[in-house]
Amino acid sequence: MISRVVSVSTGKLYGLSKVCRVWGIARSSVYHERQTVEKAGLRQRPGPLGPCTDETLVNKIREVIAESPFHG
Repeated sequence: MISRVVSVSTGKLYGLSKVCRVWGIARSSVYHERQTVEKAGLRQRPGPLGPCTDETLVNKIREVIAESPFHG
C-alpha cells in the first residue's frame, strides 16, 4: 500500500498526500485505482507468487510429511 511507507529517520508513516506529492501523482488516481482493483476482484494476497497454487503446495507438503520416516 502506498501510504504504508515508513520514514527511516522518524519511524512514522508517510501520508498518502506526501507520497503522491513526491511521486507527482494525484491522490484521486490512487483512490480510483484502488477502487477499480477491489471492484474487479483482482486484489491478491501479499507476497510473491510461487510456481504453483496454494492448494497444490499444501498437497505436496502433505505428501512429503506422509512419506517421512519421522513422526512426532
